[in-house]
Amino acid sequence: MYKHKILSWTAWMILALLFISCNKFEVDDDDRNIIIPLTKSEEAIRDVTTDYSLRLFDQIVTADNRNNVFFSPLCLTMLNAMLANGAKGETFQEIVETMGFSKDQQLNELNSYFATMVSAMSRADRSVDFSLANSMWLAHGFSTKNTFTNQLKSVYKADLYVVDFSRQSTISQINKWCSKKTSGMISELVSKLDDQTLMMLVDALYFQGEWKMKFKAEDNTEGSFTRLDGTTDPAVFMSMKTALLKGYADEEVRVVRMPYGNGSFYMEAILPETENFMGFIHNLSFARLSGWDENNTEIIDLKFPKFKESYDTGESIIGSALQKMGMKKAFTSSADFSAISDKPLWVDAILQKTAIVVDEGGTRAAASGLNKMRGADLVTYPKEIKMYFDRPFIYLIREQSTGVILFIGAKVK
Repeated sequence: MYKHKILSWTAWMILALLFISCNKFEVDDDDRNIIIPLTKSEEAIRDVTTDYSLRLFDQIVTADNRNNVFFSPLCLTMLNAMLANGAKGETFQEIVETMGFSKDQQLNELNSYFATMVSAMSRADRSVDFSLANSMWLAHGFSTKNTFTNQLKSVYKADLYVVDFSRQSTISQINKWCSKKTSGMISELVSKLDDQTLMMLVDALYFQGEWKMKFKAEDNTEGSFTRLDGTTDPAVFMSMKTALLKGYADEEVRVVRMPYGNGSFYMEAILPETENFMGFIHNLSFARLSGWDENNTEIIDLKFPKFKESYDTGESIIGSALQKMGMKKAFTSSADFSAISDKPLWVDAILQKTAIVVDEGGTRAAASGLNKMRGADLVTYPKEIKMYFDRPFIYLIREQSTGVILFIGAKVK
């Protein structure tokens, strides 16, 4: 029997650090950050999906260790959850077990968790532009089962489009959707289509926020960034010395948190104190990240590079990583996606494109607070911690109350 393909393209983009970057989730009038309440079940899902994100990060960096890597585990995890809604039998079991759950994991719990997180994060900070869009593209003459369609529409707010995958105009339509949802940052997600494709799942995540504590352009310095292979590249480093940023340091690692807007989101930059950068990534876990939550109150002497990156996984990196992690059957002709359609289906490809820009931008009020702290002549400061990100490091964009990872990257050159 001839099988048909689900071509799952995922477009996830960030303009995080260019910085222009509720029902039960209420933001106070003074715009303080919020606490997203999670049930015990949701906390367990958060822990498992974070570990899954870090394992996937390890796989992708290992496969592409000569390049800077940057992707959204939040979107990829949501994609897996959407696929799980359409899978049965061994295919379902492999999808959820690859994510770190037992084969008895209840889909309604996963769906509820993602609905809660996306709704809460979109309202967490009025000064941050956060939006997550999902869409499902179906070939003319192909329909999905009502239960699956309704789940994607109600839980994941997916737009539904019926198209002809053999027409060039469909490529243009998909790219226009992606460009609109990412404010023009990703204008070409697809350049060709397979006329055997029956369904595409396309996501777009856009995040834009201002630093809460602004870097000053006049404090920038020129220097060198040492690559993973030991060679160097010229770089411009933003600088600040402050007691207001949260930091952690021990003999293994140095970590700094740089918040956006009202503090609901932050970048966590991790500088390993080891020559074995890949080994450090391999040992990352949610428990280890949580161990760095302690705030050392030392002054942080920070130098952080300005950079602009775009990353394209291509059609093989994510799929290969997932198969190595145990999600194999979904990519074969023996896949069981009978909860989507009675027609035989399998996943043909998963692609993610991302972009990030890091520069000095931030809010004036936070900069004024920084200046005030610097000018407190009679304060006795504890010892100073140097955090110079002039060699390979890891960085994450996270939600502050839950620790959920929106984006993760490794800068190695």
